[in-house]
Parts: sequence; C-alpha cells; structure tokens
Amino acid sequence: MAARQGALSANPVRGTASIRRPKSERRSLSVDDLATVRAAVRDWMCKERPGPKANTDTADIIDLMLGTGARIGEDLALRWSDVNVDDPQPTVRLSGTIKTETGKGTYRKPTPGVQTIHLPEFAVDLLRRRRTETPRTSIDAVFPTRNGTWQQVNNVERRWRQIRQDAGLEWVTPEAFRRVDGEAL
Repeated sequence: MAARQGALSANPVRGTASIRRPKSERRSLSVDDLATVRAAVRDWMCKERPGPKANTDTADIIDLMLGTGARIGEDLALRWSDVNVDDPQPTVRLSGTIKTETGKGTYRKPTPGVQTIHLPEFAVDLLRRRRTETPRTSIDAVFPTRNGTWQQVNNVERRWRQIRQDAGLEWVTPEAFRRVDGEAL
C-alpha cells in the first residue's frame, strides 16, 4: 500500500519468499482407530452439554462417511430417492452437496457428476434403520434437522472437532474417513 501511494520507492515484500508449511502426515484409520473413533462418538453423545439434546445423527453421519468415502456435505445432501438398499447390490447416488450462503441460507446444490457408491453391510443397516426411524420431510433428506431442513456442514464439523478434542484424536479429520484400511470396515 505504501509503495502504491508513493511513500516507498519499491515494494519491500516483492523479493521475499512465501512461507511453506510442512506437509502433515496422512494416516489411514486402522481397526483400532476406528473402534476408538466410534467409542468417542458414543461417549460424546451421552455427555451432558448445552444445546439441542436429541442430536443422534452425528454417529450415523460419521458411519455413513466411512461407508461411502464421501465428504460431509455429500452425505448430508443425500435424499431417500438417492438411496437403494433393497437391491442385492445396495447403493447410494452422490448427486449433490450442502451449501450455506449469506442471504440464501442452507440448501442442496446438485453436482455435475453423479457417483454411484456400493455400500458395505454396516452402512446398509444404518440406512435401513434411519428409513424406519427418521420422519420423512418435504426435502426428502436422509439427515434432516429437527425442523425438516438441510443440516449445515459447519455444525457437523464443529461437533466432530469437539469429539476429537475430547478424545485426543486431533489427527482424525473428516478427510481421514476417506482413507480407511479395507479390513477396518
């Protein structure tokens, strides 16, 4: 700014190098890590804490992320019309993501490429249970809020940060759910 305004003859920042952060180690979840994660989620859900009490979706969202390898927003954007658990080869179609924008609110944004994911048995069981337990909404969401709207990615991320901090699992980011050892599932 000073160089642009003429207070300095040259920009002193122009000759500096950018700061490089060391790359963090990418780890996959092992069988033991997965058991620890699931126990931490169960413990967190049983804790006494302020805010809405009836949120049992966190464990299901995390398990479905493990089963699909999808991002949080992609799993939150699932509609029952995208789920096919009654075929011999159960699948889900990932065809959207959740966006939250000022002035627009939280909405489902369709994605250009539709992915069909074959589901492991635990994810099929989870979706069958949710289909009978979760009230249907006008948006057809698999993970609706208690008001029948789309859940926000930020809220799920915030809950997960709290769970992993409480359990000492800081390295287990949502991206780690996409790199699970095959035998862990």
